[in-house]
Amino acid sequence: MAKQISFFLQTNFNYLFMKSLFSKTFSYSFAVSVGLLLMGLIFPICAQAQFVTKLLVPDTISTADNDGHIQLNMIKSQRVFFPASVKPILPGETSFFEGDTLPVNTLSYIDGSKMPSAPKAGILGPTLIWWKGDSLIMELKNQMNVHTTTHWHGAHVAPQNDGGPHQEIEANSTWTPTFRIRDHATTMWYHPHLHNHTLEHVGKGLAGFIIVKDAADPFRKVLPNRYGVDDFPIVLQDKYFIHDAIAKKSEIKTDCEMGTTFFVNGVWQPYVDVPAQPVRLRILNGSGERTYCIYLRDSTAHQWVTFKVIASDAGYLSAPHTMGIPPATNGDLGASLIMMPGERYEIVFDAAGLKNHDLYLMNMRNLMKGSHQMNSFAGGPAAQPDGPSCYVNLIKDGGMRPDTLFDATPLALMKINVKDADGKAGTVPSSFAPYAYKPATTPVTKQRNKRLVFDERLFGIAAPFSFDSILFKNEVINDTILLGAVERWKITNVSRTAHPFHIHDIHFFVESMTDLKGNPIPVPMYMRGPKDVVAIPDQTVVTFTAQFEDFATPIEPENCYMYHCHILGHEDGGMMHQFVVTKPFGGVGVKEEGLHTQWKVYPNPATNRVTVEIPTNNHGTLQLFDLMGRKIQAWQTNETQLHLDLSKLNDGIYLLQWENEGVVSSRRISILNK
Repeated sequence: MAKQISFFLQTNFNYLFMKSLFSKTFSYSFAVSVGLLLMGLIFPICAQAQFVTKLLVPDTISTADNDGHIQLNMIKSQRVFFPASVKPILPGETSFFEGDTLPVNTLSYIDGSKMPSAPKAGILGPTLIWWKGDSLIMELKNQMNVHTTTHWHGAHVAPQNDGGPHQEIEANSTWTPTFRIRDHATTMWYHPHLHNHTLEHVGKGLAGFIIVKDAADPFRKVLPNRYGVDDFPIVLQDKYFIHDAIAKKSEIKTDCEMGTTFFVNGVWQPYVDVPAQPVRLRILNGSGERTYCIYLRDSTAHQWVTFKVIASDAGYLSAPHTMGIPPATNGDLGASLIMMPGERYEIVFDAAGLKNHDLYLMNMRNLMKGSHQMNSFAGGPAAQPDGPSCYVNLIKDGGMRPDTLFDATPLALMKINVKDADGKAGTVPSSFAPYAYKPATTPVTKQRNKRLVFDERLFGIAAPFSFDSILFKNEVINDTILLGAVERWKITNVSRTAHPFHIHDIHFFVESMTDLKGNPIPVPMYMRGPKDVVAIPDQTVVTFTAQFEDFATPIEPENCYMYHCHILGHEDGGMMHQFVVTKPFGGVGVKEEGLHTQWKVYPNPATNRVTVEIPTNNHGTLQLFDLMGRKIQAWQTNETQLHLDLSKLNDGIYLLQWENEGVVSSRRISILNK
């Protein structure tokens, strides 16, 4: 055993030591048991050799500090992922990238208002602080020389502001969505959503956090809330690198959906210093496919650290839920905090009394077994390998070699150093206020049934997953939903693998989970809060309810929202549909009432000029958008009649939007100048 520990110190604990320890001379169950028992002993030894790079905590940009105007530039960048190196090595060698100093080409967001001196981390983007009720102008400049989009994942915004595949930002152009922040206090994120390129763009670094704050939130100052002190954004990602020995460069490859190297906020094996008091982690699974199984380990005290789950994707749970002790029985979805791609969970652990202890944020994927549902998650020991054939060519080109037990052993993701308490400790209340979006008393108006299927006969091995054997098409509207409807969605998974189902625009509550025979599966407590992504294991039926409020538009593809699998390769492959929210007679607007039903636009179609008549209560903003959601022009409406010069516009259909006293309504106009 001493020889094995010595070998570990020279290589990498998380991979090679587990590989040698769990060799074929050990039975699997015995090896896992030994690994868990020795974890407390091994971690203090390995800490000297690993986890030497400080966690990257992104800078923040707040609507409160910028008059509601935030500018982000999307750029091509570079990052050295393995800075604690002595000499460059080939990926795939036994030192597991530990000595690789080569910069890698990446994509990232930067604060455009600070150009040209904006800090460039080389990956991810600044954390956006949105205050509920603020009017926001998001200015997105695409400086990457390739087309992309930026989607506000979790945000309740109109479809032209959503940033889905229809709001494409062309190379060297700017997209400027404008909207009012309607979401409650929560953790969201932003990332590209260009069809066929989402996995590539996110995998190479384009992503960032959004933290929505609400001045009326009674828990805002009670919970740990000091960003970067006791409140941390944590994005978990895995990446796959290959090395070109001739060109002497490394690069991120997204041919395979799961990577072989793990990062927290873009940092490999980072450490973070925290005070000896309650600490909040806002955890996002930002990976392309991999599922994580979250635990905290105290290697100093040789014990697990419990934590409280306080919030899910879209806001607080009704009460905090304590977790963190490995389950006595396998196969229980509720025993471990399981996170699929796109999901967010906020947890708080209490570091009081743990000064000078070394804690580790763990991915205990070895526990993801024991039932068919659990086995179907990508990133567990019993799950099918992630297309082993897809690694073959990459390995030949100098890529990292995945091991047969790669997804069957514990993995330390981040070291947490507990320092002195600072006397400003937050607390966790015993309960939280009811969530405002929950359609608790409104009767369901419609049920929709969807099936997640694997259909290689129809689509071939390139795109075997779909909804109801129908792949995404940009011009096809799959569902039409009436404004204000409360709907029940029943999602049945018969596709052989688990999928994270994500829907844009709205949030929902999971009603039930069953197997295909109708036998109930308990809904995990941590999944009972407001969600926009839900994990659906194979051979499982998940039912949720949601209300579709606001943003009614004409039934046109450019007005659609998406629902899709958030395994990014599946989404790119066509496992995505789209829906439009509309009024019974095709009306438009956001709860249009009173004066907003009276404003007029004529002539329509128009040549050169249009006249807009607005009621007496006319103080507001008039904005013109193209059908990609890009703002063309804006006017302040201080008069009851405006004459708009549109002679410089190309022929086509545009959206004229008027906002007054927090209510937004729209009119489609046709321009025929030529």
